[in-house]
Amino acid sequence: FWSPPVLSDKDGAFHLWVEPGSVEVMAVADGYGESSVEAEAPTSVVILLTPEGSISGTVVDAGGQPVAEATVVAHSLDMTRETLTGADGTFTLDHLAASHFKVTARTAHGFGAASGDVAVALGKQTTVKIQLLPASRVSGVVMLADKPCPEPRVDVRDPRTGLERSMIADGHGGLVHIDGLLAGEYVLHPQCPGGYESPAPYARVVVTDKDQDGLVWHVN
Repeated sequence: FWSPPVLSDKDGAFHLWVEPGSVEVMAVADGYGESSVEAEAPTSVVILLTPEGSISGTVVDAGGQPVAEATVVAHSLDMTRETLTGADGTFTLDHLAASHFKVTARTAHGFGAASGDVAVALGKQTTVKIQLLPASRVSGVVMLADKPCPEPRVDVRDPRTGLERSMIADGHGGLVHIDGLLAGEYVLHPQCPGGYESPAPYARVVVTDKDQDGLVWHVN
C-alpha cells in the first residue's frame, strides 16, 4: 500500500515512515519527470529527478472529428500515464521520463494508437494524433466454484500486437468489462485472489462489431 506523501525540504531531504522490508520510493515535482527507486527499509535513498518530457495531441474519430473524454494511456517499460481528452479532443501527459512510449486511446466503441513508439526527450514535448477505429465492449463474470469471484481480474492480450490490458471490475458480483476492443480474437486470463485462475489453454473471445455481455469465465 502507498504511505501518505511527504514534501522534501529546501535541501531535497525527506523522511518517510514505512514498515520494514521492500519498498518503492517515488518522487515527482513541477517541471520534472517522475522517478523512483527500490530499497529495503530502513535505509536512505537518493532519487534523481530529470527535466520532464510530455506528450500532447488530439484524438479524432474516423471522420476526423475531435473525440471528448477518450482515455489516453502512455506506457513504457518503467511507467504508465493516463488521462482524458478535453471537449476539443486534446490531451497532455506530463511528468514523463525520457523513454519510448506506446500511446493508445479508447472509448467504449473506439480504439486507436499512435504510429510506432513515441520518443520522449528530456524537457521536450512530443505531439501525436490518434484516430479511433470502430471497436466493441466485452463484459462478463468470473466464477469461483459456484459463486462470483469477490475481486476478479481478467487480463486481455491481443496475439497480433502483444498488447495486454486488464478488464475493469464493476463493483461486486464478479462482474468485469473492457471497452474499445478492435475486431479480432483475444486471449483471456481470468484470475481470483488466492491463486485461482483458469487452466491453460486460456479462454479466447472473438470480438466483432457488436458488444458482448453476459460471458462467464470459471477459475479453480
